[in-house]
Amino acid sequence: MYSIILHGGASFKKKKEVLISLKKALEAGIEILSNKGKAIDAVIESVKIMEKEEIFNAGRGSILRNDGSIKLDAACMTSDLKVGAVAGIEGFLHPSEIARCVMERTSHVILVGKEAEKFAEMHGFKKENLYVPERLKLWEKVIRKPKEEIEKIRKDIMETVGCVAMDEDGVLAACTSTGGLFFSLSSRVGDTPLIGCGTYANSFGAASATGVGEDIIRITMARYCIFMIEQGKSAQEAAEMAVKELDEKTGSSGGIVCVDKEYNIGFAKNTDFMPVAYYLSKNDKMEVLP
Repeated sequence: MYSIILHGGASFKKKKEVLISLKKALEAGIEILSNKGKAIDAVIESVKIMEKEEIFNAGRGSILRNDGSIKLDAACMTSDLKVGAVAGIEGFLHPSEIARCVMERTSHVILVGKEAEKFAEMHGFKKENLYVPERLKLWEKVIRKPKEEIEKIRKDIMETVGCVAMDEDGVLAACTSTGGLFFSLSSRVGDTPLIGCGTYANSFGAASATGVGEDIIRITMARYCIFMIEQGKSAQEAAEMAVKELDEKTGSSGGIVCVDKEYNIGFAKNTDFMPVAYYLSKNDKMEVLP
């Protein structure tokens, strides 16, 4: 038995084309899990596909910071509390894989900036061009816009990607990847690589969050979700409670997906759009939802 659920970000602008990419990412994860693969392999592979797709705020196609740079954050974690993360790295298509490399090849939790890039290159990762015309044109369009207009645009491109799964051995894993907040300071770090905020897993469950990172950090949203599962809530109840906590405590926007140790999944949002795809082997149920 196994379960997997992934998201393509929580925003206020609907992009139906992301559902095709989400289904492709889900099928890649299912392929691994159905062949008795590990949860960590499944979530990383699913996220890697979304990092390649150019339509998400992750990997190629990530948003630009105020100085025109693309800075990437990612994290992964398993139910035995093994964890790895990177923040503020440039030019790598799959920060999710580099986060896993941090988890497996160091005793550290998070590496940042230029030194993290050196670490990635030392382990065989190559830099490449991650700019796409649509994101570049948007940056050029708003460079002289007032702050209020930029805030409105940000709400439409909260397209962080994430995936959580539980494999046949009962191991849980989570992975989240993002280009961060549009037109933010170049040194800004959001919730994605901060363990317990955008990404978390333990023996009770795994969660991946998306939305306004600063406010997700304020309530440690992913950890809150799993704590609710620890307190006896279902995965769906825990996801809904986490979004409610975000809304009530900060008035902010976001969403979350999770899976619990009983192979149940949950997802919730308070935005117009959070594409979600999941598969539950116990009842052979697959859905891709707008």
